[in-house]
Amino acid sequence: MRSKPPEAENWRVTAVICLPDFFTSEVCLYLDEDYFQAHTRASVSEYGNSRHLAPLSLSKAWSLQLADGCGELGTEIDYLDEDQPNGRFIAQRWYFGEVMPR
Repeated sequence: MRSKPPEAENWRVTAVICLPDFFTSEVCLYLDEDYFQAHTRASVSEYGNSRHLAPLSLSKAWSLQLADGCGELGTEIDYLDEDQPNGRFIAQRWYFGEVMPR
């Protein structure tokens, strides 16, 4: 995050831990603020919803130490999914890094 070139000043660098589907976790570079917000803001639609998990904290639960300047943002998604036994896909997404409001 500290070594981004000047033209990347507005990009967001995050690590995303996905639960329970841990193997879909990834490092994400968000080049567009609207795209980042689409992934992290609370929302409701005909297909499902997402909500923020504050005051819960994965870093506290797992005893993770965040580097200076890194934040944490947890979301839960709940969407229709015919492939799931109960017809819904529910998961948590924990974003670490440049997640603070701008």
